[in-house]
Amino acid sequence: MLFRSVDNLKDQAIDVKDYIVDKSVKLKNKALDTGEYVDDYVRENPWKAVGIGVVAGLVISKLLDALRK
Repeated sequence: MLFRSVDNLKDQAIDVKDYIVDKSVKLKNKALDTGEYVDDYVRENPWKAVGIGVVAGLVISKLLDALRK
């Protein structure tokens, strides 16, 4: 009985590992696709990208400033 539960745990651990590897590969591919999209956008619209970066920086700094208080 004990050996069956140990084998079952090993099988479950392998299944979890396979699941994590599969999800991490999908996440990596999605991040690469997103990076390529952003890179293309910045090359086509450099000043818009600068404006978006400035606004994002202001919003983040305001949020961090509000959290400090």
